[in-house]
Amino acid sequence: MTAFIVQSCCRNTHPLRAETFMRLPDLSHWSVRLLCLATRRHASSRNIAVIGGGITGLATTYFAAQRFPSASITLFEASSRLGGAIESTRVTARMPNADHGIQFLCERGPRTLRANADRASVTYEIINSLGLASEVLTVPSSSRVAENRYIMYPRHLVGLPAFNSSVIRRNMASVPAPSTLGLRRLVRYAWLIATEPLFSHLVSGVFRDMMTARRPQGLDDDSIGQFVTRRWGHHFTNNFMSAIIHGLYAGDIDNLSMKALMPRMWRLEEQAEQRRKDLGPLLGFGGVLRAMLAKGKTQKARCQPRGVERQSPVIDDCSTPFGAPFGLNVDLQKSLCDASVFSFRNGIQSLTLALYKSLQQLPNVRIRTNERVVHIESGAHKIRTESEKSTHYDCVVATIALKQLIKLLPDQQDFSNIETPAATVMVVTLCYGKSQINSPYRGFGYLVPRSVPLHWNPEKALGIIFDSDAMPGQDIGPSTGTKITVIFGGHWWVGKSESQLPSERQGISMAQSVLQRHLHITEDPVLALAKLSIDVIPQYTVGHCERMSDLHSCLLDHFHGRLRVAGNSYRGIGVHDCIFSAKELVENLGTQHLTGLECFHARSTK
Repeated sequence: MTAFIVQSCCRNTHPLRAETFMRLPDLSHWSVRLLCLATRRHASSRNIAVIGGGITGLATTYFAAQRFPSASITLFEASSRLGGAIESTRVTARMPNADHGIQFLCERGPRTLRANADRASVTYEIINSLGLASEVLTVPSSSRVAENRYIMYPRHLVGLPAFNSSVIRRNMASVPAPSTLGLRRLVRYAWLIATEPLFSHLVSGVFRDMMTARRPQGLDDDSIGQFVTRRWGHHFTNNFMSAIIHGLYAGDIDNLSMKALMPRMWRLEEQAEQRRKDLGPLLGFGGVLRAMLAKGKTQKARCQPRGVERQSPVIDDCSTPFGAPFGLNVDLQKSLCDASVFSFRNGIQSLTLALYKSLQQLPNVRIRTNERVVHIESGAHKIRTESEKSTHYDCVVATIALKQLIKLLPDQQDFSNIETPAATVMVVTLCYGKSQINSPYRGFGYLVPRSVPLHWNPEKALGIIFDSDAMPGQDIGPSTGTKITVIFGGHWWVGKSESQLPSERQGISMAQSVLQRHLHITEDPVLALAKLSIDVIPQYTVGHCERMSDLHSCLLDHFHGRLRVAGNSYRGIGVHDCIFSAKELVENLGTQHLTGLECFHARSTK
């Protein structure tokens, strides 16, 4: 796996302070190192509060306890359980006409993690340090699960081409799959593209991108929908990209920010426009696809020999490699390198439970569940909870949703124009006694684009996951059943009150209707679980980067670096993103006048 670069404790020192030091001729290299050590010792004596007991809060507390072992760290969680949206439930279902049952592992939140994600390296570090390596389950990139992914259009499932080159993986959301094309596969894909209505405008979209698509002058951000339509046309946007965004963010493609969620593609368009400007329309043609291919060739030319570890790739300007080797065993490293996704034998919750158990053993860490923080005083010197008076802290790290955080702050009117809305989803898992009940559609699952006729998707399902295929090896029993998850809501439920949302019983009925209509599954499940999660998936709408830059400035003005933020409201909604931001924030706790959002401010001032 990729190796980390050791990050200096004085890497992000205040620029004015650094310039002053550089002017002093008698400051040697060792003087600077001693100064950094003093800064770290000062940080280690801090009284630190972490608000929020989800994956970000747990990881922040864990990394802080490691980096500052003499600091007093208190984690506050308003509810009775830790882990946030991550929840794995194991339930035994009795098989009909049998004297045995199956223990189904049902994920109520995230169920798999991408093995080749840019920020996965920090997750691997924490897996190794917690001793979870033996619990990891992987799905190889060459497996049927990785290859077989579908989109519903217009009334049947269409298999997506499984070719996924390194060029595509570096610039778009990855669909893990083999990176080479054999002759048989090539012929099959050519026939698929020529005959399936889903791909009917693909060729014209490519020519549109190469020859005619232009970015409006002065455009600082755009919705994913407008960007994709401008470059490849309405057909590709409505039938393909809207489905991908349903699967990734449960969001509306016309509202989500291209600059925030697909920064590489956004920068590639900037490069394409600059090339057209420099060379003219004839020599500068090619659009985003040409820029992507050109970048791929450059990256390939710089690749190290096979078997040599390379630095973790950077997803955007907010990514930074960290120091500390993985130390994973060779077999696990190989399986992760060859994997498309991974999880754990007992689900993603294994990660949060291991973090909790590790923190319980540390004398400098206190975990206070059922303890809601109700106010953060100006300057962040004190926070107040429901059960006690204000308590002094040197530093406060808020990992809760931005909407919840603003309610705790003084002078809330200064933050009134800064928000990250969130989508509500219902996750319904249906377990069947019969194995492979989803045949012939074996694989990861399928997504439903917005262009599917209403009568074919009246429940507004976003996507369906074939759990038994997507992550085999988690269910326990003498026989295997089939586990399928249906996801509802997202942007389809925007504006609905809680009373207007379906109950769990209604959600289960809706899921059965979807599977009967789409897959002709009429059998009753032996087990059905549903969970409604309110405002669970942050939506990075157009202008997100600028709003985060404004939030950075407001937090500095009011709290002078004593209040810092991390979590899925800011710099990525995935588990990898949350753990990454927690690590980076802790690495910089010894540096003054930071908020965790410096990268947004740096980009906005370029």
